[in-house]
Amino acid sequence: MPTSIGWDCGGLKLSLQRHNEGQQQYDRVFPKDISSP
Repeated sequence: MPTSIGWDCGGLKLSLQRHNEGQQQYDRVFPKDISSP
């Protein structure tokens, strides 16, 4: 029987990974530093 703590940690890690992937896509569409016009 898996512990709820382990499941929560896995879910948190997964959501954090999803957030990072979304942030990378956002950075690709809207670059932070637009040095060249």
